[in-house]
Amino acid sequence: MAIKGTTRSDQIKRLLLRWTDALGYALWFAVGSIIGTIVLSAAAGLGLAGSKYLLFVWGFLLMAYATIALWPTSPEDVGRDPKTTSIPKNPDTTRFQRLVRLLPPLRWLPVLSAREQYSNGAKLFLSSILVLLSSIIMEIGLGI
Repeated sequence: MAIKGTTRSDQIKRLLLRWTDALGYALWFAVGSIIGTIVLSAAAGLGLAGSKYLLFVWGFLLMAYATIALWPTSPEDVGRDPKTTSIPKNPDTTRFQRLVRLLPPLRWLPVLSAREQYSNGAKLFLSSILVLLSSIIMEIGLGI
């Protein structure tokens, strides 16, 4: 993603900002998912074991949705510049994205334009990996 007129260090900073934006989104989405499944599981009387299973199912459903969001709409879209394809574009901001921008660490960093950010589908895919990882940690690491 070379941008004309920028130095290599500027390109690295932009790449780090993009990844920090995506990881911040994914982390807060995963935290919200964990809290939500714990509340649902407690309300159903299933305890933390139920939360672990809900996280597992939610993680795969989220991964399926993110995969569909990332899928090209036609064979002609494969291999094109992702900024010019018919893959759904980022809206400027979603409500969740605005909320995430208010939370650390993103509140301390400059705001990227919607064109510079990874797509919402990519952020949700990364979120699904963190949700599944939290389910595995509950299973293996915590013994729940």
